[in-house]
Amino acid sequence: MQLKDPQTYFSVITLGKKLTVADERQIWNDIILNQEKILKEKRIKHRNFGDYSKHNCGDKNC
Repeated sequence: MQLKDPQTYFSVITLGKKLTVADERQIWNDIILNQEKILKEKRIKHRNFGDYSKHNCGDKNC
Protein backbone atom coordinates (compact mmCIF):
# COMPACT_ATOMS: atom_id res chain seq x y z
CA MET A 1 0.00 0.00 0.00
CA GLN A 2 2.92 2.35 0.67
CA LEU A 3 4.08 1.94 -2.89
CA LYS A 4 0.87 2.29 -4.88
CA ASP A 5 -1.17 4.64 -2.68
CA PRO A 6 0.95 6.45 -0.08
CA GLN A 7 -1.77 9.01 0.76
CA THR A 8 -4.22 6.29 1.82
CA TYR A 9 -1.46 4.50 3.74
CA PHE A 10 -0.67 7.75 5.56
CA SER A 11 -4.36 8.28 6.38
CA VAL A 12 -4.71 4.75 7.76
CA ILE A 13 -1.62 4.79 9.97
CA THR A 14 -2.44 8.23 11.38
CA LEU A 15 -6.15 7.58 11.96
CA GLY A 16 -7.18 8.98 15.32
CA LYS A 17 -3.76 10.44 16.10
CA LYS A 18 -2.92 14.07 16.66
CA LEU A 19 0.27 14.83 14.78
CA THR A 20 2.61 17.77 14.79
CA VAL A 21 4.07 19.04 11.53
CA ALA A 22 7.35 17.34 12.46
CA ASP A 23 5.52 14.03 12.99
CA GLU A 24 3.88 14.30 9.56
CA ARG A 25 7.20 15.08 7.89
CA GLN A 26 8.88 12.13 9.60
CA ILE A 27 6.11 9.74 8.52
CA TRP A 28 6.35 10.97 4.92
CA ASN A 29 10.14 10.59 5.00
CA ASP A 30 9.69 7.03 6.28
CA ILE A 31 7.18 6.29 3.51
CA ILE A 32 9.58 7.58 0.86
CA LEU A 33 12.47 5.54 2.27
CA ASN A 34 10.29 2.44 2.42
CA GLN A 35 9.17 2.96 -1.19
CA GLU A 36 12.79 3.15 -2.30
CA LYS A 37 13.65 0.05 -0.28
CA ILE A 38 10.73 -1.92 -1.75
CA LEU A 39 11.67 -0.92 -5.29
CA LYS A 40 15.30 -1.82 -4.69
CA GLU A 41 14.46 -5.22 -3.20
CA LYS A 42 12.10 -6.06 -6.05
CA ARG A 43 14.71 -4.85 -8.53
CA ILE A 44 12.14 -2.82 -10.40
CA LYS A 45 13.96 -0.72 -12.97
CA HIS A 46 10.98 1.50 -13.77
CA ARG A 47 8.55 3.47 -11.68
CA ASN A 48 5.01 3.20 -12.93
CA PHE A 49 3.25 4.94 -10.08
CA GLY A 50 2.45 8.46 -9.00
CA ASP A 51 4.23 11.36 -10.65
CA TYR A 52 6.78 9.03 -12.21
CA SER A 53 4.10 7.48 -14.44
CA LYS A 54 3.36 10.80 -16.14
CA HIS A 55 5.31 12.70 -18.76
CA ASN A 56 5.70 16.23 -17.40
CA CYS A 57 7.56 18.18 -20.08
CA GLY A 58 5.08 21.07 -20.00
CA ASP A 59 4.26 20.94 -23.73
CA LYS A 60 0.48 20.63 -24.26
CA ASN A 61 0.95 18.85 -27.59
CA CYS A 62 3.39 16.27 -26.27
